[in-house]
Amino acid sequence: METLSLSANFHPEAKSADAFGNPCDRQTTGLLQRRHIKIDQIKCIGKESNSLENVDEGMVHSEQNVYTEYADPKRSDWITKIQPALKKSKVSRARQSVRKTIVASGDH
Repeated sequence: METLSLSANFHPEAKSADAFGNPCDRQTTGLLQRRHIKIDQIKCIGKESNSLENVDEGMVHSEQNVYTEYADPKRSDWITKIQPALKKSKVSRARQSVRKTIVASGDH
């Protein structure tokens, strides 16, 4: 029983951060806080439970090999990242152009 409690004491807590917001590791001590995350993308995946059992048994080296990814065309990088960046860039250039025009005309 003592072995179990010792291993629990040194198990990193993936959902928590240290006092500086860094992910916890085996040596983290003190009051923990929730980690802040930023979602980069959402992926729909399927998994075959039999294949996951093969991962647990060591017959398949990585659980990534047993997942099937289902692409959502509404969530492509083009729609979620590139188009918003282009729109933001266009708005930024338009604002700069207006500022230059105002400064040049002396209406500031």
